[in-house]
Amino acid sequence: MEGVIKASVSDAVNWSVPSSQATPVTRPHDLTPRQFTFDLILNSQICGGQCCGRGRELQVQAALRRAAEVSTTGPIQRTGNLLLSTKRSLQDHLTGLSHLSQNKTATLFTQLYRGHAMRTVKPLANLYDDIRLILRSEGDLTSEGLSAGPPKDLSVTTKKFFRELFPVAYHNVLKLDAKQFTPEYEICLKDAYDAVQPFGDVPQQLGTSLSRSLEAARALLQMLAVGADTLSAAERVLASGADNCAERLLRTGGCSRCHGHEARPCRNYCLNVARGCIGSLLSELDGPWAGYVEGVERLTKVDADVALRELETKVSRAIMYALENRAVSENKVKLINALFLIGQLSTSLRYDNFVYGKI
Repeated sequence: MEGVIKASVSDAVNWSVPSSQATPVTRPHDLTPRQFTFDLILNSQICGGQCCGRGRELQVQAALRRAAEVSTTGPIQRTGNLLLSTKRSLQDHLTGLSHLSQNKTATLFTQLYRGHAMRTVKPLANLYDDIRLILRSEGDLTSEGLSAGPPKDLSVTTKKFFRELFPVAYHNVLKLDAKQFTPEYEICLKDAYDAVQPFGDVPQQLGTSLSRSLEAARALLQMLAVGADTLSAAERVLASGADNCAERLLRTGGCSRCHGHEARPCRNYCLNVARGCIGSLLSELDGPWAGYVEGVERLTKVDADVALRELETKVSRAIMYALENRAVSENKVKLINALFLIGQLSTSLRYDNFVYGKI
């Protein structure tokens, strides 16, 4: 970063006064008596020579300062805009993938569950809404906001999704009629989810991979926004450096004009001036910026793109597990129901003994 900025400042100084802002060099024989007297009164205080008075020096100095400011802040502005553009593109890409994955999973449920597929619409929408909430939520870009966790825990969201899916899958496998599959029975199945584990360890694996990948994607989106914001602040600091070095810029790129020469200063001289003007500012920025770049590179290795593309496949794998192990799940459900009925009977007997014992 430091080398790029110094080279930009060097180009600005070497470039001297731009043609659109250039002021023609005034020679003594070009001046009217009144102008000549004015320039003698406001004699050059920096460059010397008979071609520039103080007013002309200030004009050249202002033009050089503006040129240096544009050359210094230009690369920073371009980098900041690139970071914001990358952030928007990544956010749009991942959001689009989530919609594509949701549609594919909905199609899978329609093919599997047919008439019961409508019961999967809400749980599926809730799962993907939470995914998109994480992708859209950048949080507060202060240190406190960045250290805060994501708005949703996808491990919890994923478990809830499969818990809601379990009654639909179980109903479809056993081919129960509506009289047998009551709302109370559906609630009973959801309550038994943890004990039955109808989808094996696929929901836990999916929740872990989604959480890791999408939280990393969210952190990357935050980092891109923070980088652009930091560069904007650095741009203002470096622009102030051009203000503080206006006299040095004039000596380097403008005084030759006041002496009637068009020669440009050599590049090494310009680089030395750049180091003196903004070298200390850039050295303070270089370390944190290198750390920032390294952090962004680490985050890009966690691929949310792959996690979203594989989501439908993992849901399908969970359903296949449930189908292959339906006998085990059915026996577990029957056992839980039997224990529930025994518990209810025991409670009823204790109640009767209590009531009739009082009579």
